[in-house]
Amino acid sequence: MLFDVQHAIYWGVLVFAYYFLKGIASGIFFWISFGELTENPKIQRTSRLGIWMTFAFTYVLPIMLIADLAQPSRFWELFFRFRAESPMAWGALILTLYLVAGALTTSFYFRKDFVERSNKAKGRFPFLTFMYKVFALGRMDLTEESLQFDKKVLKTLFKIDIVIAIALELYGGVLMSVNASRPMWNTPILPLIFFTSAMASGASALLIIYSIFTLSRKEKSTEDMETLMFFRQWVFWLLIAELFFFFARIVYFLNSTGRAKLQFIFLFDHGFDTLEYLFVDLGLAIIVPLAIFSIPQIYRHRGGLILGGLFTLLGAGIFKYNLIVGGQVLTRTSVFLAKLEIASHEIWTLVSVVIGFITLSLFVYWYLPWQPNGNVKEEVSTK
Repeated sequence: MLFDVQHAIYWGVLVFAYYFLKGIASGIFFWISFGELTENPKIQRTSRLGIWMTFAFTYVLPIMLIADLAQPSRFWELFFRFRAESPMAWGALILTLYLVAGALTTSFYFRKDFVERSNKAKGRFPFLTFMYKVFALGRMDLTEESLQFDKKVLKTLFKIDIVIAIALELYGGVLMSVNASRPMWNTPILPLIFFTSAMASGASALLIIYSIFTLSRKEKSTEDMETLMFFRQWVFWLLIAELFFFFARIVYFLNSTGRAKLQFIFLFDHGFDTLEYLFVDLGLAIIVPLAIFSIPQIYRHRGGLILGGLFTLLGAGIFKYNLIVGGQVLTRTSVFLAKLEIASHEIWTLVSVVIGFITLSLFVYWYLPWQPNGNVKEEVSTK
């Protein structure tokens, strides 16, 4: 006999934060790798900032997942008891590959800068000298042969990075879509939605960061605006795709049969208020940034571009929160709606991650080579 019980929502704010930040990270990873492989100068101007942002996320993402586990030590079971049929096991493997690839890409891309900075700090700042040497993986020679080797390795790495970036976001959609007990998740187009959202989030993040960091570079304003308009155009079309997927999901669920259709209708009427669904999920998350990037009087100014990028990121956050948290309000074993209970360790984890991210950003700003200056042809890249 089954008894109606009040269920809690177990995939809470940490899982939501992980999925949201993972989308930004994989999007940036894709764009930077794609730009370097195609030698697109509009993207390459953001490479230095983008690679450091990718490297920063290697600190954030694992903390989110491990902190969410009731028994963090069981994280290792995903590796030592790998099951090929488990999307979660593949997710752990892909995330690990992302961490390794991100670190190696950062090291090889900036190795010349690390060696030069290490030499300048030698004798005056022992810690910085050692730190730069570690970042350079101990390879301190700057011969033409060693620089050419860096370029060859980077070319291979960027190809691998693109595959990892795509897989990193697709697996999240697969992991949720195979759960038949959650009607908001159980749709075959969810991986494509996640990928589209990630590409828009990554492009928006690069647009925002590049706009802010190059604000004072008057001599490069034409090239900078070229880069910003490139990302604006891509975000615009990705938002169009998100608009298509928004209505495609509704059509899919309303034309499904059995419990999935009934649960979706119930969730639409009770889990989310209809006005909220239309004005927040559709209006604020998609229509508003789409309008900003459609009006020349707005997007021709950096402030308008930053605003559009922020609304795009906000929209991605709204979508993933309502999908991940909202998709758990119904269960198969109860007529009650599940409730979200935020534990204290979740709050402290988020606070520590934010503080750590700010600290790392300041560290990069002060001590590491992020400046997008000079001709992109002079950078260590795949050329």
